[in-house]
Amino acid sequence: MAENAILRLAGPDLQQESIEVIEGVIFKIGRLESNDLPLKHQKVSRFHAELELTRDGLSVKDLGSSNGTIVGSDQLEPEVVRFLEVGESVVIGPFTLTVDKINSTSQAEPQELPPTRAVSIEEVEQAVKEEAEKVRKTEKLEEQDLKPPKEAAEAKVDKKPEPEVEEKPAAKVEIEPEKTAPPKKAKTTPESKKDVVAVIDVVEPPEIVHPDYRPPRDIEKYIPPEPPAVPPRVPLYTNGNGLPEPIQGIPLEKSSWLEYLPPIYGEDYFTGRFLLIFESIEAPLEWLLDGFDYYLNARFAPPEWLQWFGSWVDILVPATIPVERQRLIVMEMAQLFKTRGTLKSLRRHLELVFDTEPSIKEPEKNPYTFEVELKLGKEGDTEANQRLAKRIIEAHRPAYTDYTLKIK
Repeated sequence: MAENAILRLAGPDLQQESIEVIEGVIFKIGRLESNDLPLKHQKVSRFHAELELTRDGLSVKDLGSSNGTIVGSDQLEPEVVRFLEVGESVVIGPFTLTVDKINSTSQAEPQELPPTRAVSIEEVEQAVKEEAEKVRKTEKLEEQDLKPPKEAAEAKVDKKPEPEVEEKPAAKVEIEPEKTAPPKKAKTTPESKKDVVAVIDVVEPPEIVHPDYRPPRDIEKYIPPEPPAVPPRVPLYTNGNGLPEPIQGIPLEKSSWLEYLPPIYGEDYFTGRFLLIFESIEAPLEWLLDGFDYYLNARFAPPEWLQWFGSWVDILVPATIPVERQRLIVMEMAQLFKTRGTLKSLRRHLELVFDTEPSIKEPEKNPYTFEVELKLGKEGDTEANQRLAKRIIEAHRPAYTDYTLKIK
């Protein structure tokens, strides 16, 4: 089965919704009919771009077109290959090609695993014994490293301290007053014989770090930093402090209007840049006119236009209800106008506005009268809903009838 890639198309006046790119075949895109995908638009060059599916993936290459080829927010350089991922879009003039699916041979083939063999119980036990022996040797080495090195831990003391000699009091001798014996001096211990304090240098064992040890993480250091501030966007028209943003679909180097002039003007750089000024002004207006039919479509029109559409045939399109229900009223506007004044038209208009089916009864005793009941709940019984329902009923009821409104 050949590998391929599927791309969805979007743009004006397309004859197909998707294209298929086959692996190994170059898919050409341009304005001429000879291309694989002809796109007839003045923003598309005769040979604009090409797609190619290889083992590396799906790639796109601009062929030096006047308006350029845009992938995402980047404009491709001429003759430069850019690989695409699923979901990326390629913009060529007013057309968009979105990659929907890629089937390529770039996926790695599963590798064949080597054949396995049966292991006996004896081999498993031998492996366990060898691993246990390694663990014992590691623990023994760690114990030896934890022992302090043999150094001179014992302090060298000069001499053993001798006990101090207590002073003996002088003996009392009765002598004659004429002969007085001099007092004996107390014996003191010389300073050399005082106690000597031994100083022992205690050497701390070296720190043993196991090879499998992992320090605890500091939580404060692992808190992810705050993202940087978003830089300010450069405005479209600047005063010289920055570059303007490119407008999607308008070339940057030279104007595409050179295609309508003789080829000699295309060689002049000034002429291409000069015409680019007017093209950047006229192109948005041209795109608006090309897509004006979308403004008149109830599914794509801006919400502000929906009330304006209802005023064409005097059908109320309230701006307070969700936009989805406003679009439904505009889509059924012609039928509501055609059946105005009937019970069917009134019931359908109330149902579209309040998203609930109303109950309308015509009592036999009171001719030319009818009762309208809306089940909106107690919270829905507001003055605003009362006024809105009465405006719709007044627009649909015949002039000779009367009514009563109840909201439950």
